[in-house]
Amino acid sequence: MYFKRSNVTITPMGAELWYYEAPWDDDPARALAALQTRIFLENYNLAEVLRASLVGARESVVYTQAERDQHGEADRNRAEVRLLDRLLNVYKDAVQRPEDLCRQPIPKDIMEQIEILRRVEAIGSAEIGNILDVRGIADRRDDRITQRLTEQEMARLVGTTQPTKAQADASISAINADLNRGESICFPMFSDDRSKPIGWFFVGNTVD
Repeated sequence: MYFKRSNVTITPMGAELWYYEAPWDDDPARALAALQTRIFLENYNLAEVLRASLVGARESVVYTQAERDQHGEADRNRAEVRLLDRLLNVYKDAVQRPEDLCRQPIPKDIMEQIEILRRVEAIGSAEIGNILDVRGIADRRDDRITQRLTEQEMARLVGTTQPTKAQADASISAINADLNRGESICFPMFSDDRSKPIGWFFVGNTVD
């Protein structure tokens, strides 16, 4: 069982803080993939996401075209009209991408579906806005890459190298203060008697 703790806390930078727990696995990358799969299946229907994205993009084209039509060709050099022309091109491109995706069969592989979701969300924003944006785990932090903390880093940010679930929860503020936009970390959680690992704790910030 995994527990989704939060993904809506607003940070001082204006980004959103998210944090999740996942069941223990010797490989944190497998734990991440299992967590992402569960979150996707419980919260997203790719076919519906594609349809909604296409509808929204088409509505943006219609609205912007109507705004543009209020101006004659004599106004085409005005800043407002130039902006409308640029927006219209952007929205037309935004229609084309979900149309192309809708013509393709939805893959059965969930990680492939998550990748399509990322592409769809990138049309209107930079990201999905939760752990589904994470593409892997490494020893160093990077955009969309979760850093697995070393014992030294765990001691600094969490206060111990074998944190319990309660200690993991209590460390969120300190970890958040250490994260930049788009960064995330993970570390193992232990049973209350610290005799064995029981799960992985993931904490990250969105880009926007």
